[in-house]
Amino acid sequence: MRLLPSQIPMALNIITDLALRKELRCLQCGAPLPAWISVYRWDEHYLWGFIVCEECKYQNALWKIFKHAKIPIEVLGC
Repeated sequence: MRLLPSQIPMALNIITDLALRKELRCLQCGAPLPAWISVYRWDEHYLWGFIVCEECKYQNALWKIFKHAKIPIEVLGC
């Protein structure tokens, strides 16, 4: 998911909430995911957010995690 740097705190709040409810799981292997976001620069304005599974090393894109959890990405102002 493309994020502006200012959207990272809100995304992290949502991810933390999912983790506390035990709903943050790898979309590839089903293992619990850590509640931290990795990013790389998408372009001069945006970052690409994902969470790396510690078990299978799959890079779970935030947009896929949000979709799976039925959280509209619009909550971040995307």
